[in-house]
Amino acid sequence: MVAITKNDIERARLVSIIDYIDKTGMGKLTQNGKYYRLHYAGHDSIVIDSEKNRFYHNSTNEKGDVINFLEYFESKSFVEAVSELSEGEFDDIDIKKIKSTQLKEPFKLPEYLTIEREKIDDYLTNQRCISKSTIDYFYRKGMIKQDKIGQIYFLWKSSGTIDLGVLGGSKVNPETGFKGILKNSDGNFGFNILIGEKPESHFYFESAIDLISFYDLNKERISNARLCSLEGVKVQTLYSFIANSFKHYKEKPSEVYIATDNDKAGIVFWQEVNDRPMEYQDEQRLDFINLIPQYTSYNQELLNIYRQVATVYDIDWKILASMHKYETNCSLFTKVANSKSFCKYFGHNITVEELTYDEIKLRADTLADDISKAGVSFNDFLVDIAEDNESIKKELEAIYSDLINNRYISVSPQDIKKDWNDISKITNQHLSRKAYLEPKELDLNSKSKNKPEYECF
Repeated sequence: MVAITKNDIERARLVSIIDYIDKTGMGKLTQNGKYYRLHYAGHDSIVIDSEKNRFYHNSTNEKGDVINFLEYFESKSFVEAVSELSEGEFDDIDIKKIKSTQLKEPFKLPEYLTIEREKIDDYLTNQRCISKSTIDYFYRKGMIKQDKIGQIYFLWKSSGTIDLGVLGGSKVNPETGFKGILKNSDGNFGFNILIGEKPESHFYFESAIDLISFYDLNKERISNARLCSLEGVKVQTLYSFIANSFKHYKEKPSEVYIATDNDKAGIVFWQEVNDRPMEYQDEQRLDFINLIPQYTSYNQELLNIYRQVATVYDIDWKILASMHKYETNCSLFTKVANSKSFCKYFGHNITVEELTYDEIKLRADTLADDISKAGVSFNDFLVDIAEDNESIKKELEAIYSDLINNRYISVSPQDIKKDWNDISKITNQHLSRKAYLEPKELDLNSKSKNKPEYECF
C-alpha cells in the first residue's frame, strides 16, 4: 500500500473539484456564479460550490470535500484519492481563482522525454499483455514515449498519424500506478491513430490502453478506421474527433463504434449517445454501434435463476434478464447502471449493497409476479414500466431483442471482463484458447452489412 503523509492530505484537500473535473473529463459542467452543476452518469443534481470547494449530491444527500468526491463518485479508497490528488497536476482552489481570468497556455511536450523504451516494453508487455509488434508500431509513430524516471507518455497526434502536431497527452507511472493528463492538453481530444488512408469508421475507447489493446487483437481486420480515446467518457470529445476527421480528411464516418468499459460509466455513455444520433447538415444520419466488451455475456448463475423463476410463473425468462441487465448490468450489487437512473426491482439509486443469489431470486420473483398478474404482452408491460419514457423502452427492447435472437453467451461470473485490456490479457496469455473476438456480419439494425463486427464473447 502506498504510504501517505499529513502534507499529502493537506495538498490533496486544496485541489479544486472544478479543475479535477475539467482535467479528467468526468462530466459536463454548467456554471451559475460560484455554483457549478455537474452532469455525470445520468445525474444532474450534483452541485459544486467553487468557493468552499465542496460538492452536494442533492438526490442522495451525499456531500463533502474533494477527497470525498473521489471516494463517492469514483469508488476510490481514502489512500487512492489522496495519492491521485496530491501527485496529479491539478490546480488548487486559490490558483484556480487566479487562472480563471487567464488564457490557457499552449501545450508543450515535456523536456525530459528520452529515446529509451525499456519501461514501455516492460509495462505494456508484462503488465498489459500487449504484443511486441503492436508496441513497436505505436512507438515508431512517436505516439508512446518514456521519460528519465520511467514514466510512460501517450501523445495525442492531431491527425492520428506520424505528423508533428501534438495536442496533449496522458502519462502513467508503472511503479505507483498514478495516471494523469498532461498540463495544457486539449480538453476535447485524446490519444488516437488512423488505420489506412481515411477514417470511414470510428472506434471510441475510454483510455489509450484500451485502444492499443483493441488494435492488438484486431489489427488484421481493421482498415480505413480511426481509433480514438475519449480519456474518460466525454460526449464532446467524440464530437470533436468527428469534426477533426472531417477537417483533416474530408471524411464523415459511416459507422461509429462505442467501445467504452462494461461498467456503469461506459454503459451510461453508450446510452446517452445512442439516445441522440447525429445528423449532418446534409441530413445524413449517423448511428452508433455498441462495442462494449462482453456486453452480451451473462453470468450463468443468474441465467439459471431467471429460468427457474420464469418456469414457476410461466413467463419468458428473457424478460427478467432484460430488466436486470438494464437496471444494474446484471450486477450482484444494487448500483444502478443506466442513463435514466431507472430502478424498480434490482437496483437502488441511494444505497449500494451487495446481494446474494438468493436475494436476487427474491427480486426476480417480485418482477415475475408483477408480469404474471398484469397478464399482458412484453411490449405492453414495457409501456407500463417505462412510463412513456422512450429511451427506457428503447434500451429494454434492444436488450430483449439480443436475448430472443440468441445474441448472448453464458459465462462463469469470473470470466466477465470490464474493458478491452482485460480481454487482451486473457487472449494473449492463452493463445491456444479460442479467441474472444470473432468476425461476423453486422445484424444489429445497422444499415451496413457484410462488414466485420468486433464482438467480444
